[in-house]
Amino acid sequence: MALTTRQRTTLYTAIADAIGTEEAGLLLDQFPAREGDELITRDHLATGLAEVRTEIAEVRTEIAGVRTEIARMENRLYVAMVSISVVAIGVVTALTR
Repeated sequence: MALTTRQRTTLYTAIADAIGTEEAGLLLDQFPAREGDELITRDHLATGLAEVRTEIAEVRTEIAGVRTEIARMENRLYVAMVSISVVAIGVVTALTR
C-alpha cells in the first residue's frame, strides 16, 4: 500500500532524529509514494492472469457461436441456391417446349 504525503512526512519526522535525515530519506524511498509505484506480487499477477484467461475463454465461446451461425447460413444459402437452380431449369425447360 502506498503511503500518503502526510504519512510520509510524519514517518520522516519521527525517524529523522533517530537515524539521520539522509538515512530517513533512503528508508522512505523503499516505500511507494503512489499506487502505481507498488511492485506487483504473485497474487496480483495470478489474479490478472486468471481474468485474462477468463476473457479469452469468453472470446473463444463467442467465436464458436459465430462459426456455428456461419455454418447454418452456409447450409441455408446452399439450399436456396439449389432451389433457385431447379426452378430456373424448370422455367428454361418449360419455355423451350
